[in-house]
Amino acid sequence: MGEVGRQFAELLMGERLINRSGEMSFLHYVELGRPFEVELMAYSERDCAMSVLLRQQDRDCTKIDMQFELAQHTASSNASS
Repeated sequence: MGEVGRQFAELLMGERLINRSGEMSFLHYVELGRPFEVELMAYSERDCAMSVLLRQQDRDCTKIDMQFELAQHTASSNASS
């Protein structure tokens, strides 16, 4: 589920991201092989953070809160160290 959150964030921001911290709350199991929906609940471009809710068959299944760093920012910081 964490990978779902990361990929959703990259699509939202249009850039490669590195997950810096996060939290997941499992509310109901997610059935593998069945479609699910990802709904954006909160987003802050300035803080590079988002919250999403995964739903399957009209049930809230997982809440994901994540904070990211831009991958290109990390690469340039490491190059100057």
